[in-house]
Amino acid sequence: MSATVEARKLSGALATVSPTPDDTPTPPPSPTPKKISKPKPAPYYKNCDAVRAADDAPLFEGDPGYRPELDRDGDGEACEPGGGNGDLGGYDDTNGDVYYANCTAVRAAGAAPIRRGDPGYSRKLDRDGDGIGCE
Repeated sequence: MSATVEARKLSGALATVSPTPDDTPTPPPSPTPKKISKPKPAPYYKNCDAVRAADDAPLFEGDPGYRPELDRDGDGEACEPGGGNGDLGGYDDTNGDVYYANCTAVRAAGAAPIRRGDPGYSRKLDRDGDGIGCE
């Protein structure tokens, strides 16, 4: 039935009928607006000390905050436990007789500067990554 006023003939007289609440169309409910949350930006860590301070170490490739600059040895794991980066300090399976814990040990052995390929060379001894450690 329409919502307009209808004229009906009742017992020979015209009567005006007002629409009833059932005759009034109900508007469809408006959709509830969806909350759109912005994704959190990935954290940016200046260095591994910042990663450890945030208790996020180690970071793996694909983790928020991971970037290759934090992964010195390029193995997909950055800011590895113990302050290392997965290096074994120059020790390898074929020549495990030379190992330097740090540059003080390299200097004490008279091996400074130590170059990539030299026995005992390790990426952890080469802070700037130029192939020459304990400069």
